[in-house]
Amino acid sequence: MTASRTSSSPYQPIGYFAASESAKASLYFLLPLIVLYEVGTWYWTYNPETNTEQRIVAFSLWRDSLAALGATARWVAPAGVVSVLFGLILFRREKIRLSVGIFLGMAVESLLLALPLILLGILLAKVNWTLLVGGFSPVAPDLILSIGAGIYEEFVFRLIGFAVLHFIFSDFLSLRDPIVSVGMVLISGVIFSLYHYWGSEPFQTQTFVFRSLAGCYFGGIMLTRGFGITVGCHASYDILISLLRVLSHDT
Repeated sequence: MTASRTSSSPYQPIGYFAASESAKASLYFLLPLIVLYEVGTWYWTYNPETNTEQRIVAFSLWRDSLAALGATARWVAPAGVVSVLFGLILFRREKIRLSVGIFLGMAVESLLLALPLILLGILLAKVNWTLLVGGFSPVAPDLILSIGAGIYEEFVFRLIGFAVLHFIFSDFLSLRDPIVSVGMVLISGVIFSLYHYWGSEPFQTQTFVFRSLAGCYFGGIMLTRGFGITVGCHASYDILISLLRVLSHDT
């Protein structure tokens, strides 16, 4: 008589909130957006006369940083994001079974989390609606750049920024939570706001305050809900604002 055999799955049985916060869920959730941004910039933000593409500044910063290390291929910036997330999966030894329902939940949660930020912008803008939505521009390039802003601004300021700030506060200064977490959220939020004045946009107190609060809001989501939903929330907010531009222009 042979002994009965039992099989065990290598996947960890966890719920939606833990699964959606994982690096594995973030990678799979963001892969279509990364591809869409790359394809979209080629078709909708490319200028054949000057052979240039309109890109998010954070994307350019990440790409130029990799180029300084000798990585100059066109695909190296998105591949770098994928590689970092894949490295986190290996480092955390994540063995998580994912489903379509989890990704649908992440999309809905991202959209819902963007709504309070829009309400905050409306309250701060008050009667000056253009401070919130800006001027009118073609919607397709705006939507593509909104996706890019969600991916690369959160990658630079939250994923990488939090790692650097955590090293400084925790490993170098030997500070402990909640000081470390609060410090990461506040500092990355202010730097995120200042980054928007990198180009020709003039500094305004009202927009600086809103963007600082928005950066802190994204930082709080990063700490509690993970990278994928933070990107989804940021991209959802920018997309909704782009659609509001169209509506405000039509009316």
